[in-house]
Amino acid sequence: VHIRKAINFAIDRKKMIAYLRNGVGMPETYGFVPAGMPGYPYNNLMENVYNIDSAKWYIKASGLDLSQSEEIVINTTQDYLELMIFVQKEMQKIGLKVRIEVHPSSFLRQLKKEQQINCFRGSWIADYPDPENYLICFKTENFSPNGPNYFHFSNARYDALFKQANAESDNQKRLQIMAEAEKIMQSEMPCIILYYDESLRLTQNWIEGLHSNPINFLRLRHVKKSKSNGV
Repeated sequence: VHIRKAINFAIDRKKMIAYLRNGVGMPETYGFVPAGMPGYPYNNLMENVYNIDSAKWYIKASGLDLSQSEEIVINTTQDYLELMIFVQKEMQKIGLKVRIEVHPSSFLRQLKKEQQINCFRGSWIADYPDPENYLICFKTENFSPNGPNYFHFSNARYDALFKQANAESDNQKRLQIMAEAEKIMQSEMPCIILYYDESLRLTQNWIEGLHSNPINFLRLRHVKKSKSNGV
């Protein structure tokens, strides 16, 4: 866990977004539940910042002998190779040896499901805008290949809080319980979140009703051309 926390502090997410994603995306700040979830108590979570001194402290606290340590292999696809090269260089700054392996996306999915790799780049898109749809990725019963818990993270307190949240009828209390569960997951850091994705939509000024939404659905039912253009 100390090594994972060291890696977390060693990655300059703002620089990564600015130079590798042309400013599109939000650097990860609070955790796995993305920014903008209505009512979610982000202030109760650990805030992530780039801090190379903290990264080096966790390396030292881990007791790892960097001269004798094995290399970390990051598995990814060609689409995200540049991002992973950036991460590789950030990790190398704190003395970690890192190698990147590139796979076809279908093969990488299979490797993840079958637990044949220890480190990989992945992403998650929710089916509906609720913290539950993100935090299910860490429930014990969702161990891959039977669910999206590719990390095989297991914590009895986390599972109990998740169950308690789903039984809570008061939505604000429910969100508080969800955040408490996420904080437990953060303390073990089974994954390192890099950024929250953003989407851009360009349209002519004579188009009305084309809006964005949190899960990037393209809703065309209310889209129309402006009458001011004679249509």
